[in-house]
Amino acid sequence: NYKMKCFGFNFDKQLGLGDTFDNKGDDENEMGSNLANVDPGTIDNAKFKSVHCGHQHTCSILTNDKSKCWGLNQYGQLGIGSSNAGNIGNAGDALPFIDFGDTDNIKPISFALGQYHTCTLFDNKKLNVLEMVGLVRLVMKITIGLDHHHLIWVIIFHLLILEQILMFLQFIHLVMLIIIV
Repeated sequence: NYKMKCFGFNFDKQLGLGDTFDNKGDDENEMGSNLANVDPGTIDNAKFKSVHCGHQHTCSILTNDKSKCWGLNQYGQLGIGSSNAGNIGNAGDALPFIDFGDTDNIKPISFALGQYHTCTLFDNKKLNVLEMVGLVRLVMKITIGLDHHHLIWVIIFHLLILEQILMFLQFIHLVMLIIIV
């Protein structure tokens, strides 16, 4: 039925349960029918098709082939066109779809989420990266045709900039998805 429930740590509203910061699942009577579904909204009658979780934010691809991200947005990792929104927990109609543009009629097929960045893989095998570089707030949007030369540069870029093993492993997972597709 494409419904989704999230539970656990919710300090940055990454569970998508509205404006609450309350953790879920750590107290009695918070699970089962007491745990609310995450609201995908009513536009196009879209439902959740896939979910991707980062450290402080969550992204989902919906059945209308559009995407939404919620949680910490300190560095623009939600892709909503602003880094000043703080923590966004409402995943319903109030949360906009991510605007990837209409070039090549692209559709997102997967995400890789790090602590301060989000990568999106599209059905045309191109990659979109939003991330934080060092301590400087910077939103970068890079679209790279993924031939073998570009893959090398993308891997080096992530090794040098992110410098965190977990984020590197998430990126390699994304590259493996590209190779499989």
